[in-house]
Amino acid sequence: MKNRNYEDKKRREIEYYSSNKKQTLFTKLFHLPIFYDPKRDAYSYIYTKRQMERFVAQKLKGKKVENLLIAPCGSGDDYKYLAKFSKNTYGIDLSPIYMDRCPEQMTTKVGDILESGYADEQFDLIASPFFFHHLINFGFDAFLREFHRVLKPKGKLIIIEPCIFHPVFAFTRPIKKIFNNPFKEVEDEGPFRPKLMMEALKRTGFTNLEFCATSFSHMSFYIPIAKILNWITSPLLNKWPFKLLGWVILYWAEKRN
Repeated sequence: MKNRNYEDKKRREIEYYSSNKKQTLFTKLFHLPIFYDPKRDAYSYIYTKRQMERFVAQKLKGKKVENLLIAPCGSGDDYKYLAKFSKNTYGIDLSPIYMDRCPEQMTTKVGDILESGYADEQFDLIASPFFFHHLINFGFDAFLREFHRVLKPKGKLIIIEPCIFHPVFAFTRPIKKIFNNPFKEVEDEGPFRPKLMMEALKRTGFTNLEFCATSFSHMSFYIPIAKILNWITSPLLNKWPFKLLGWVILYWAEKRN
């Protein structure tokens, strides 16, 4: 994994989050209110993060763990959803710019998750929101092995990622290619099949694997429609095969004792 392509990938990720994005005609078009609204975007991500929060609460059953790692932590947005489950919250991210925005209560470090520098078996719980869809050209195993290394026996891992089977992606993926990435995404990021993650988790030694959808809505949907859709479809989030059609999939895994 430690090769020139990966080093270039890290450089591009840091540059992407620390520079202004080029505004093309198509970028402006697809950011008109009919297609994009910051409020719709925020609602969708908040709803998904709340689902993650509820899932962790259900799994921990009121218990509070010693050490939580959020990787990557970005600007610390996930802290407000997860900090209540741990006595100590840590975060790691490539971007020093975003790291400066993290809550003071977090113990943060700038670094590569692949070489985190954390001690063996340091964490009880790791949360990795919206990270692996940046790595579909590199594979997940090396990063999952690092998570496995720093987790304590019986430690828990929760991941949330966009799913390629959501119907909206049938339209947005071709648009991204045809119109030269008008959504201003990282060039090589993208949703993926749940099978890719489940197989990688199994290969890297995790057990008690689960996945479910967090929402069948999408950030392009108007909020009243998104709320109705989330309410109607909530019983289907963990039902086969409907859960394969979620916009964002939640994965849960544990380290053997």
